[in-house]
Amino acid sequence: IVVEILQNMLSLSENGQRDYYESDGCLILSHLLMKSDDSILNYSLYMQFFNLFNEVTNVQLKKQLFDVILMNVDLWIKCDAESHRRILRHWNKSLVPTFSEIAIQLRSFSWVLSTLRAYYWYSPIEVNIAMVVDKRCRNQSLNVKDCRNSMMSIAEFISNIKFDENEFKTFISHILTCTDHEQIVDLLSLLSRIIKEHKNLFEKVGQSVKLIPLLQYLLNINNVSIISSVFSVICDAHKFNVFNDFSLDVHIDVILHNIAPQVANKAMLKSLVELTSFVPESFPICGWVAMNIGDEGVRSMLKKLKPNESFTTSKFWSFYPVVALY
Repeated sequence: IVVEILQNMLSLSENGQRDYYESDGCLILSHLLMKSDDSILNYSLYMQFFNLFNEVTNVQLKKQLFDVILMNVDLWIKCDAESHRRILRHWNKSLVPTFSEIAIQLRSFSWVLSTLRAYYWYSPIEVNIAMVVDKRCRNQSLNVKDCRNSMMSIAEFISNIKFDENEFKTFISHILTCTDHEQIVDLLSLLSRIIKEHKNLFEKVGQSVKLIPLLQYLLNINNVSIISSVFSVICDAHKFNVFNDFSLDVHIDVILHNIAPQVANKAMLKSLVELTSFVPESFPICGWVAMNIGDEGVRSMLKKLKPNESFTTSKFWSFYPVVALY
């Protein structure tokens, strides 16, 4: 009812909209919603505000409504899990791309990264960052993967319009400092996607692009998904000429001399065989892992990988398989 009254009132005149903006009407309404019973917050209410937003003509009021109500995570995280998932999908498919000018002014790539880490964790292990469990969507089971996909698509959209050196540094920092392994894999996947589909963005980050090799420190985390994702990002960065100070084969050789043999296992080999099928230049990595597993690893690699002339692009391509034979 309140939204309908606002809708009728604000549609009457430009003066009414200006007065409502100057009196911080949306901020007051947002505060009241935050203090209200959570049960009134749902996707239906969100859509009522979105319809109101579409009818507002005053630019400043429109921005205020967008900022403190429509795209207020602290507000909509209080609604039920399914409503919240649908709201984020609406942000991604409609709100942000349709009103991109406002979205870019009020939300940044870094904001999305911080929001992902604080609200859309897989496990609340970062106690000083993650939102308390019982406050997220009424402690209901939230489809975190779907929510994160929506938010990462928004991040990718924003980056294609507004992205700079500081944003990139923040991105790498989140990847290196996050302790939730599933989140790291997601962020590496986003970085790989940006490299492959929006490599022109790296012209804006200057020398900071050289931070990408720092990701190799994640290789000593005993997590197959992270290790495979890091190798994938590094291979993509070379393949799409994000940096060219040194070749991929030299980079791989440096990495393999600094990675602990203990991380090599059958699951990692399986994942890297799949990577090598698409990025044959990564064959030395497979050889190294197979060698550290032993005879069974080498046989498995040879059985699953079909001969490819591209395997020989690195001058070190045969080193580890040959060593493994002895």
